[in-house]
Parts: sequence; C-alpha cells; structure tokens
Amino acid sequence: MLAIKYFVKNYTGDRKQFVACNGITSHALNVKNGVPQGSVLGPLLFSLFINDLPICLFNSKCRLYADDAQLIISGPVAKISELIAKLNNDLDALWSKNNGLRLNASKSQALVIYSKSIDTTNLPKIKMDGSEISFVDKVKNLGIIINKNLTWYDHISFIAQLIFGKLRKLWKFSHFLSMWVKKN
Repeated sequence: MLAIKYFVKNYTGDRKQFVACNGITSHALNVKNGVPQGSVLGPLLFSLFINDLPICLFNSKCRLYADDAQLIISGPVAKISELIAKLNNDLDALWSKNNGLRLNASKSQALVIYSKSIDTTNLPKIKMDGSEISFVDKVKNLGIIINKNLTWYDHISFIAQLIFGKLRKLWKFSHFLSMWVKKN
C-alpha cells in the first residue's frame, strides 16, 4: 500500500505548467492538484478520486458521468422548499471542499420536473460554495434534452434543427455532387 501511495504522489506531484505561443513562453507555475492531462493513468486516478462522492450525500442520489455529477432529489411538490433545503445540505456536505476539488457553480443548473408549471422565481435558492445555481426549463443530459415537463418536444425540435441544417448544407453544395451520389 505504501508503494502505491508513493507512486501516485510521485506521479502527480512536483509538476509545473506554462503557456507557449509563437515561441514565447510564460513563467512556469507549480501544479498543486490534478493528474497530468492526457495521461494514460489520468482517468483511472480521477475515477478513484471521485467515486466516493455519493457516500457523503444523505438526502439526494448522485449520478456520475466522467467528470460530471448530477444530484437528484424527489418528493411531493408541496414539500419543494424542504427538498431544496435538503439538497442545499447535501451540497454543503460534499467532500470536494476537503479534497481540493472545486465545483463549478456557473456550469451547474437546477431543473424542477413537474407536470404543471412551477414559478421557480419564488422558490428558495440552491447554493453551492456560496454561489447561486440557476433554475432552467431544460437541460442537456448525455445528448438528450430533458425539459421540466418530461416531454420530447425540446429534444425533437433540437434534432429537427440539426437535420435541417445538414440538409441545407447538402442542398447548397448539391451542384458539385454527381448524379450517382445524389441518388445513393
């Protein structure tokens, strides 16, 4: 076990970083956290580092996708204020503060899923590290757009726009294509 600890410390420690552009380099700065980006062991070490995150949560469930984490809490809409308070407690308890992992509140969003419309402006605020997390009407999750009513409308609209854009590009360059390519 001591050998593994020594290896990880040696592998991740005593590193420097700098920026080079057009032959000009900045001063080298010490890197205190993280693993070498693009390294073979980077994903494994990050997984070992983050996989215990769900253990510190008492009220919500956690889904981990690479370097993204989603906290999910559910309950009756009549108790939404209590649910938000519980979510805030879990956000305060996250081990990331003690392990040197900084969560990015500006990349975080909150989605309230309910069959009817809920005015999120009057709800208690969700806070992470002192920053407010904004409520949104839809989120993109692993390529699928999920809206507050759990309908496919927003996802289908997004896919239709993508397809229309591709077809428009094909039409724009169609006079460069042979008849065989156009048919097949």
